[in-house]
Amino acid sequence: MKKAVSMALTAALLAVPATTMPAAAYSSTQQNTAEALNHLELFLGTGSGFELDRQMTRVEGVTMLVRMLGLEDEADKAPAHPFQDVDDWADDYVSCAWSEGLSNGVSSIRFGSTMELSETMFLTMTLRALGYEDSGEAADFTWDKPYALAKQVGLTDADSDNGTFTRGDAVEVFWNALSADMEDVDKTLSDQLIEDGVFTSAELAEARKIQKGESISTGGSSGSGGGSTGGNTGGTTTPDKAPEDYTWEEYQAMTPAEQEALYYRFGSVSDFYTWYNAAKEEYEESQNVIEIGPGESVDLGDLLGQ
Repeated sequence: MKKAVSMALTAALLAVPATTMPAAAYSSTQQNTAEALNHLELFLGTGSGFELDRQMTRVEGVTMLVRMLGLEDEADKAPAHPFQDVDDWADDYVSCAWSEGLSNGVSSIRFGSTMELSETMFLTMTLRALGYEDSGEAADFTWDKPYALAKQVGLTDADSDNGTFTRGDAVEVFWNALSADMEDVDKTLSDQLIEDGVFTSAELAEARKIQKGESISTGGSSGSGGGSTGGNTGGTTTPDKAPEDYTWEEYQAMTPAEQEALYYRFGSVSDFYTWYNAAKEEYEESQNVIEIGPGESVDLGDLLGQ
């Protein structure tokens, strides 16, 4: 039986400010992958959708990984962590990650909650989740150099940290982890999660179709982060207005259900992705312009010589 969605974690993810880190473009593959993980109830969105283009803090990355591993039911039972810089909403998830050996602090009393999460950090945590050791005489890798092993087990094709790691990058790493072999166990991570009752083999088969951009019939969306499979969820976008005519401000003012409804009105993930980035860019450019009189405006960049 699939584990129930943790309302506490949902609230926690919604509480993380959308402006924590600067945004970077994301791909249609990352969108499909996020929807596949959402179908398995391993990945939620925020109040602004999946936010695949946004970088994360360490505490947000740990929270995401705990959920992806299906450990939310264990989070409130974990021994308390020793760190003094963790907000109340994240206490259980940091405790779970710390007690499970997935993540350590940056010192004996600091977790480094607000530090930017790097690809190196997330790969290290994911390898630990697969059972690989980064300490002791029989260590499989070192915590600050996970790339050789991560590439070997199929988590990434990268050889080094490129300096920008987003939520979209994280879902790709974890999707790859589902098919990776666990250390000293004759099973993959997805085999283990099926055995633990996190999801079923049938649900995994559906998720694999979603990740490839194929549609499935489920009769409705499976999650709150942007949905994936069941079509329109009843948002209140205007039927006679073309989806590409919506502005970024209108999109941001929508509820998650309305954003999802708009998403399904596009012909493909690629069409939505093209509109999304263009609308956002147009909005950001408009913020640099101020009106100085009727029909007159000035670009702040020009004014400042930039």
